[in-house]
Order: sequence, then structure tokens, then C-alpha cells
Amino acid sequence: MAPQRRCFAMQHVHLQLLLLIQVATYVVSAQASPVSSANNHPLCNGCEPLTIAASSRNASPGRCMYTRSNGAQTCVSWSVQSDSCPHYSRTCEDNPLAKPANTTELILSRSTQLQLSLAIGLNQAVSWTVEDGAGVLTLYCISDTRVYQSGRVPENVHFFFVFDEPGFYECKLGKHSPTVMVITVQDTPWVPPSLPTKIETATTSTATTATTTTTTTT
Repeated sequence: MAPQRRCFAMQHVHLQLLLLIQVATYVVSAQASPVSSANNHPLCNGCEPLTIAASSRNASPGRCMYTRSNGAQTCVSWSVQSDSCPHYSRTCEDNPLAKPANTTELILSRSTQLQLSLAIGLNQAVSWTVEDGAGVLTLYCISDTRVYQSGRVPENVHFFFVFDEPGFYECKLGKHSPTVMVITVQDTPWVPPSLPTKIETATTSTATTATTTTTTTT
């Protein structure tokens, strides 16, 4: 084989090997989802909604907060691309949104088909963790007067809503998507069940003494 042809063949094989390595790297990176560090930071407390959905009364938890020039603070979604807050915002370790002790824990899946019905008390929280493999999801819980929305939440990341207004909420994976869950918030706070009162019972022991008579015959 001529030297030029031999060199061309070796270059062709080298390019094929590089292509195979790139394809293999892409497949591995597509299958192995990176673990987000969003759960290491709390949700922000006391910030305005991420976007205005159906009314002026909205609540959007986010892990990042942006302070405007007029002092107003807005919740911002966690950046999936950089796995951090957007560069113009910060995390909320100094002003976290506390999760109530009576929180209902759920899994949020893209393949949710059946509706789930849940009744909770006023100021009770519902927490969701985006299912592994579901990608990035956004949840909306909408009533006639209130809209809660999560922002873009990566898989394996949790978030929660504290429902501080009674009503009937339809939860969807998009403003105009089918309802996947309905939440009824009662007009009274959740009250933990009362524990039964312990009653001390006195036990009386009666000792019985048996007398044995022995008769001796001579």
C-alpha cells in the first residue's frame, strides 16, 4: 500500500474511533442523570410569585431570591443548567421557608394518570419530590382565588406549598394540562389527634392459704 493511502486509512480509523467515543460518552451522560444540589438549600420565605398566573394572589416557592431596585423580592427557579441560582439571585439560608411538622409527603411523576384526592387543614403543607427519571417538572395548584406554582423543579428535588387559604385546588403539570390531583383545604387548621388518657387500674391480690391436716394412725 502506498504511504499516502496508508496514512489516509489510519486517519479514517482514528476518526471512527473518536466518533465512537463521543457517541458512547453521550449515551452514558444521557442515561446517568446528575444529582442536583438544590436540596441542600431551603425554599425562600416571603417573596413575590415567580409569575402572575390567574390572579394577584399567588405563591411560588423557589430556592433563589432576586431583589429588585425598588426593594421588592421575587422568587426565582433553581437553574437546571448550572445547578445553582441564576447569577443575579442568591439562596435563602438567611430567610428560609419552614416546612410545617404536619406535612404530607408525595411523589410527583410525569406519568401520573389517576387523580389523587387529598383533604388538609388550613396552613398545612404538601410536599412533592420529583420522581427519578421524570426530568424537569412544574406543578400548578389553582383555586378560584389563589395559584401556587413550583417553578422548574429537577428530578429528585423536593418542594412544598403551605396552603394558607381554604378552597378547592386543582393541581396540574401545566396551566392547561389535565388535573392530576385535587386538594381540599378546610377553613380550620389541622389538629393532631388527641392521645387517649392513661387510666391507672388498681390491682388487688388475694392470697389464699391452704391448710393441710395430717392424721397419724397408731
